[in-house]
Amino acid sequence: MRQGKRRLLRVLFLVSVALYPLSGLTKAPLSLNNNVPHTYTVVKGDTLWEIASLYLRSPWRWNELWGNNPHIQNPHLIYPGDTLTLTWVNGQPQLSRKPWMKLSPAIKSRTKMPIGAVAPEVAARYITQNVLMTEAQLDQYPRIVGSSRGLEFVSQHDEIYIDYQGQVQQWVIYQKGESYHAEDSMVTRWRLKPVAFARSDRLQDQVTVLHLTEFVHELKVGDIAMPKAIIEEFGAQAHFSPKPGPALDQLRILGLLDSLYFAVQGQSVVLNAGASSGIEAGSSYKLQRYSNEFRFSTGQVGLSKSNMGSPELDLPVFDIGQLMVIRVYDHFSIALITDAREPISPQTILSAATETNDHG
Repeated sequence: MRQGKRRLLRVLFLVSVALYPLSGLTKAPLSLNNNVPHTYTVVKGDTLWEIASLYLRSPWRWNELWGNNPHIQNPHLIYPGDTLTLTWVNGQPQLSRKPWMKLSPAIKSRTKMPIGAVAPEVAARYITQNVLMTEAQLDQYPRIVGSSRGLEFVSQHDEIYIDYQGQVQQWVIYQKGESYHAEDSMVTRWRLKPVAFARSDRLQDQVTVLHLTEFVHELKVGDIAMPKAIIEEFGAQAHFSPKPGPALDQLRILGLLDSLYFAVQGQSVVLNAGASSGIEAGSSYKLQRYSNEFRFSTGQVGLSKSNMGSPELDLPVFDIGQLMVIRVYDHFSIALITDAREPISPQTILSAATETNDHG
């Protein structure tokens, strides 16, 4: 009996010690950049991330800075021409907006589009055009089965034939690129690269003849034809705001969408986690590296030769940039590198952009 009580007391003690740090964990106050403007007028071409970076040291805390503006229709949308005003509420900074002019929401939506988290050209390239699909999804779409010259590869002036009979007029032609496999499931997705745009010319026998309207890269038999309307629907996912992403122990970069070895600011990468792990569009993470992993142009690794023979030496981790998820799949996501002070590789460390650390 006495031994059982001692065991219970020991368990309660360990639980109280484990919970003690959490009880003292509070959200850090928002930290503004130096010399931030009291008012700012949004111009065409601005993005939410750029405005968040203008005001905040931690742009992923944008939703905390952004006021609710309950008196405005669709308060989460910001339009070119809107004036943003910085005020202080209960000791904390808050940003609110004055609409650019007093029009009904219907009129406003026809005259100006709200700014997105990323630039329209970035959304077009990485959200609308470069997509990840499973083999089962790809099987739903027609394939190129031949061309007017009867060759495997198709040139810009060839007519192309797809195994389709229907009313779709506008098409995007894709080629399969790299494949990405989810370690926690049996899911594999293929990267699709847009190589041409086409329109239906006529039905002939059991195929549709397409005329190429824009030629990006050489086509070949077996490439996928996807209705342009479906691609345009992907663009609706471009409206989101930066936010801290969930802390994931095994989060890493699976591949680079623009190069083989390194990515830079403004380029995108594929991550090994998605909606099933709680990641959303706008989820943001820090990019880090260990100090002894820096490689000089000579090929030397680390800060100095004296560190290379000391594997037990605990060298600090450095922040080298940030990224934000812009397209989410079930087990994968595409993220934009929003800041990079060094080249980013699949070996780069991803860590949570925590709200309690405002100096990332």
